[in-house]
Formats: sequence, C-alpha cells, structure tokens
Amino acid sequence: MVQVRSLRDLPQPSDDGQRPPPPQQPLPPALLNPVETLSGFYNACPLATRTLLVVGCVGLVLSISSSVASMLAICPNRFNAFSVYRLFTSWLVDTSALSFAFALCSFSSSSVTLEGKRGSVFLFLVFFVSCFVSGALASMLAVLLQVPTGCMGGYWPAVFSIMIIDAEDAPDAPRRVFCFPAEIPARWYPWLLALIFQLLFARGIALNIIAGLVIGTARKF
Repeated sequence: MVQVRSLRDLPQPSDDGQRPPPPQQPLPPALLNPVETLSGFYNACPLATRTLLVVGCVGLVLSISSSVASMLAICPNRFNAFSVYRLFTSWLVDTSALSFAFALCSFSSSSVTLEGKRGSVFLFLVFFVSCFVSGALASMLAVLLQVPTGCMGGYWPAVFSIMIIDAEDAPDAPRRVFCFPAEIPARWYPWLLALIFQLLFARGIALNIIAGLVIGTARKF
C-alpha cells in the first residue's frame, strides 16, 4: 500500500484538467556521450588490439572504393606472378565495407581477451600469419581446383583464427549469438559465424575464411 503524506505528494493536474506526463527515464551514459564511450574503450585496449583497430579503420575507409579494394585484395582471376604483393595487402581491404565493419567488431571483442592472456607479440603473430597463410592457401585452391570465389581480403581470416585459439581455454563456455537470446559453446561459435558470413557476404565460396578456420584449428596439433 502506498502512503501519501499530503496532497502535495500527488501529481498535480495541469490547467486544462489533465495530469502531467510521467517523468522520462534518463538515457544510458553510453548514448549520452558516445565519443567519450568509444574513447574509453580505445584507451582500455591493449597495444596490439589498439594498433590493429586503427589500421582497420583506415582499411574500412579504403574498402568503400571498389577500385582500391580490387587492387589490393586477392582476386584469383587476376592472380599472377606480378600480383604476389596482394598476399601482403589483402588484409587491409575488403570487397564490402559492411563486412569489414562487422569484422572489426568481432575482432575487438576476441582480440582483447586473447591479448590479455597471451600478450601483444602473440596476437600480432597470429594475426599476420593467419592473413598471409590463409591468402596463400585460398589463392592456390582457387587457381588449382577452379573453385568459384570472388576477391578475398579483410580481417575475417585472422578473426576466425583468433576466436578458435581464444576458445581453447574454455571450449564449453556459453557465448551469445549476436543479439539473439541463444547461446552456444565457444568452440562452435566461429563455425556458426563462418556459416553466417558465407550466406550473407561471400561471393562464391569464402576460401580465405575456411583457411582461417583451418589455421586456428591446426594450432592445436
């Protein structure tokens, strides 16, 4: 039972006889000042994650231009002896800026935990080895087996390798599937995410994503 000490505790009607609207709830601090929230997250990131996020933001801008993306990404139909440089530049761009943005979000959540456990040098090593080796494997498979695939690049191969390695410590830990009210074991999350990527973003078979999964899994052996 709500006790009212005096009539002043009751909402007073307005001049037209209607009660005033209820007070609005304040917005969360993250929505009130998003710049400060992003700045706090950036400053809290370890060295390797922070560096790769900055480079990734530059790559996101470059990915908006389809001509720049096609010049730096790995394209099997254009791959020859003079385009070996693409193995070293493909991670800088993606053929879809939206795909690159999702990759950066996934990278920021997984790399922070892995770098905290294994160190910055380990994260740098996993990232660049995954990008280079996945690009080389995907190019060989596409050329030798004539697998239908589009231009490949971006952070996704490294993201999947990092996710698999990060899940080694707690493979059965529950992980939420995006914003859906469903959880799956951490060991299966990279494979489900790869399937979603294949259905939504890939043009043909995403060989570089498959190579990234294989690299992360092969580390166990």
